[in-house]
Amino acid sequence: MIKSFYKVAIVALATIFVVLNIAKATIRTVDNKYPSIGQYSNIQTALNTANNGDTIFVYGSTNSYQGFIVTKPVTIIGSGWNSDQFVKSTNINSSATISHTNTQLPTRLIGLAGFFFIEVNADNVWLERNQLFSILVDSIHSNINIIANNIQTGGGSYGINIQSRNTINIRNNIINNSAKSTGDTRKFEGTNSLGINAINSSILVTNNFINTDYAITTSSGNCPVNPNYGFNFTQCTANVEYNIVAGGFCSDATFKYNISRDNYYYVRQYGGGCCCSTWPTGNWSPFPLINGNQAGIDLNSIFISDTDFHIKSNSPASAENNGGTEVGIYGGSTPFTDKGYSNLPLITLYQFDGTGSKNTGLKVKIQAKSIK
Repeated sequence: MIKSFYKVAIVALATIFVVLNIAKATIRTVDNKYPSIGQYSNIQTALNTANNGDTIFVYGSTNSYQGFIVTKPVTIIGSGWNSDQFVKSTNINSSATISHTNTQLPTRLIGLAGFFFIEVNADNVWLERNQLFSILVDSIHSNINIIANNIQTGGGSYGINIQSRNTINIRNNIINNSAKSTGDTRKFEGTNSLGINAINSSILVTNNFINTDYAITTSSGNCPVNPNYGFNFTQCTANVEYNIVAGGFCSDATFKYNISRDNYYYVRQYGGGCCCSTWPTGNWSPFPLINGNQAGIDLNSIFISDTDFHIKSNSPASAENNGGTEVGIYGGSTPFTDKGYSNLPLITLYQFDGTGSKNTGLKVKIQAKSIK
């Protein structure tokens, strides 16, 4: 028991050391295991104590953490969604809400995992490298950044639902709407994976894998990008580029270097509904094969495997076939990070034989690495 406690304590000290050398704000630590190596055992207590600009590091655990409400601009960093002998996932078992009026400092949630939901009611928010069920951004907010998340939704819910204004960046995410699986992890029948209703906004949707099939059951339609519950581009500027989409589009955005498995494109009429409900006789046309767009592409020609979304060499998504930028989640300036690891150093090797003396000290070997 003593040896085990020393092992935990040494790993904790090493982790805190590398964290303090990366982040300059006040660091608060949360650990719900016993014995705990954190200052707090739950996230909400740490948030209640934190000041604007603080960083809260949440240790991975075999026990899930409760949901929380963020009422000030802070950074919360988890250990990602991988579990191995060194790193356990930071799992959240219910919703997380961001709600405050401070626009000067960013609020960041990084490396959290679980079947949980994030609701945003604030400006200057960054959601990065999380694995979760769904994201909702409420109206009249700006500078919303959703980057390199693994979103696994279903049952009629959106993966990402934006009801907001001003700058919106959705980059390098996996957005799976798995309301009904067909057995292939890349082919799902569900409803909207991504919906944006953002008037007078500058929107960038780039390097995502948006994964859904049509399941025409409602008058509003079921598109990966849906105008009634999705894009309203008549009063805004939107660029949709370098995405891989298992499904069709329903909008009048500017499309560039997108790859669509299907060949469905629906023209958005301002004030009207999505035409998807009248498929196949409605107001639709083949996806426009201009600006480097490709349609009717078999995903097997793109991905390494059903579960590995790295692209094959010389595939339709390779950089040489798309103006110098790789299409999909590993392309662009913010590539997807497998397992949701944060850019804090991770301990990858720990050796401690549990022996030592006053004269020789403890013989400990620790190796760490960081991921960009």
